[in-house]
Amino acid sequence: MARVYMIMGTVVYRTHHTWLSRLFLLCVTVFMVWTVLISLHLKSVFEVPVDSGPLQQHPDILGILRDVRRSGRTARGADETSQDDRTCLYRRGKTSIENGGTSKAAVCPEPHFASPEDKVQLNFTGVGQNEVDREIFINRTFAKIRRLNKEAQRDVDETRRNVLSDVSRRGRTCLRGSVDLDDYIYTPGGHWKPRHCAPRWKVAVVVPFRDRFTQLPLFLRHLVPFMKKQLLEFGIYIIEQSNDEAFNKAFLMNVGFLESLRFQDWDCVVHHDVDHIPLSYANYYGCGEMPRHFMSGEDTWDYKILYPDIFGQVFGVTRKQMEVINGFPNVYWGWGVEDDAIYSRILLHGYNRTRPEGEVGYYDTIRRDHKQSDSNKVRHCLLRHGRERVDSDGLYNIWYPVPRVTLEPLYVNVSVDIRPLAWNSTWTSCKNNALSNTIGSLDFFFNTFLGFRHVFKKA
Repeated sequence: MARVYMIMGTVVYRTHHTWLSRLFLLCVTVFMVWTVLISLHLKSVFEVPVDSGPLQQHPDILGILRDVRRSGRTARGADETSQDDRTCLYRRGKTSIENGGTSKAAVCPEPHFASPEDKVQLNFTGVGQNEVDREIFINRTFAKIRRLNKEAQRDVDETRRNVLSDVSRRGRTCLRGSVDLDDYIYTPGGHWKPRHCAPRWKVAVVVPFRDRFTQLPLFLRHLVPFMKKQLLEFGIYIIEQSNDEAFNKAFLMNVGFLESLRFQDWDCVVHHDVDHIPLSYANYYGCGEMPRHFMSGEDTWDYKILYPDIFGQVFGVTRKQMEVINGFPNVYWGWGVEDDAIYSRILLHGYNRTRPEGEVGYYDTIRRDHKQSDSNKVRHCLLRHGRERVDSDGLYNIWYPVPRVTLEPLYVNVSVDIRPLAWNSTWTSCKNNALSNTIGSLDFFFNTFLGFRHVFKKA
């Protein structure tokens, strides 16, 4: 290819248009240098490491993950928990299944949706959170639901007052009480479990959040019925950044993963933007095909995706996969490319991403009160050097003060004051690295442009 360019350049140079030929040669030279740099960069970012060894777990989160593994062993018959752990089940009191005397309920079927009626009926009419709560619970049960959450909130507040400021010292959160609602058992904080069958999957929906209070009721109005129709056991966790620092979506998703495990041993986590609504019930949020990017197109992009390797908006990983990839990077303060950094971690550890096809994976966006965070000026440099931080930046170096947990009827709100963590001396600094920022930006836009071609292609 280089020889072809040089021959073409020589031909042009021998023409009478000297200024044009010199400009052509300059462009060819810049393109060749750029191509070499990109090739070297892609090799370093997306090459799967060989026998990199186990990740070194940071002691700050060992308590959370250890409790989850221990409860899993207990479920399989191992008697390794304390008396307190045995009584600290997510829900105290017998469920409808247990009251019926059934020792082992049948597993819920994986639903199949094919008819036009199985599409989500959108309703973006502006309402407040209280109105949406009443829509879902119906007025006759809403007073009981609020009373149940208020009683459980007292237990949560008492626990918070008694813990240390170190996140590693907090144990599982025990909540009392349940209500039978149609085909589901409801427990405080918006946790739902099928009544008449054993759920195939337990799914935590984690939503990074700040200042989207008009979008949140619309999101919940659609997502709660959507998840219930799929016969999943699920809970929704709104992870709110409670400060004026630049928004850090990936950091919040790490917090959401860890805090959700204090309530339940979830099988997988679906990380969900608050302004995206699925359009098809057939877009199954179960854990069987993780890691999974649930979106094949959205209305903003004419129901296409911007580039083939996009991994943002709505995606899911299992609990084990989160541990293996060390969660998500904590260094992306501001808007941009944290989803690309997450996807590079998934590729580095040999996982294959799945995605629904066609209309099944379509989403509509809530445009009301849409506020975009300020962009991260060094995001492309951080992405370019992301491989060197995989083992040291994520779940195993995270620290944050004890968050304020509020049980709402449809979700658990986790308000957390996250701050930049100490910069590891082994990481490449991007703060004043103009060259690395420039190369990273060229690299990113070059690859994005290639992916854009199918968006602008005419039918």
